[in-house]
Amino acid sequence: VTKAGYLFMFDVATATMLVRTKVSQDTIFISTYSAKTGGLIFVNRKGAVTSIAVNEPAIVGYVMNNLVQVPNRQDIAFTLARRFGLPGADELFQRQFATFFASGDYKNAAMVAAQCKSGLLRTPQIMDQFKQASATPGQSAPVLTYFSTLLEHGGKLNPQEAVELVRPVVQQGKRELIEKWLKEDKLECTEELGDIVKPL
Repeated sequence: VTKAGYLFMFDVATATMLVRTKVSQDTIFISTYSAKTGGLIFVNRKGAVTSIAVNEPAIVGYVMNNLVQVPNRQDIAFTLARRFGLPGADELFQRQFATFFASGDYKNAAMVAAQCKSGLLRTPQIMDQFKQASATPGQSAPVLTYFSTLLEHGGKLNPQEAVELVRPVVQQGKRELIEKWLKEDKLECTEELGDIVKPL
């Protein structure tokens, strides 16, 4: 927020201005970060206190649809959604995933799936795609790449993913791996998962 009452918002990675708007007709006296909203609070010369925060569910759509003058707006929107886990870029995530998967870049396809916070790319159908994909010589199986990437970057595995990952690990008798994942809270615990690990 400027002293003259203008709010500017930039994408730091590209230095692209996303928003410029007048938020106060009077001079801004003081402003500060708001821990409560993640935005900012300011007081103008007349003593009016105002709080401003980014509308997270709408920012990605706003960048894609309203900033027509910005040539790389889709890249900016996708990067914002990926970096901050924002909704509104599912179509971009799907396209990026399909491009990587079709080219055999399973690591980056799995990374896109891990970064898509809506869960759209974390379904049984996506797991089946990785299972059915053929491995390139000298590389691990695509489904293992998928799970290792999710464990490293995607947080907790959903119930279907946890069951799919744990089944072969139980067959190999690798109890310490399952214990490690449980301690790190990487597996969504379900009754089905409990039945699978019971023999260990």
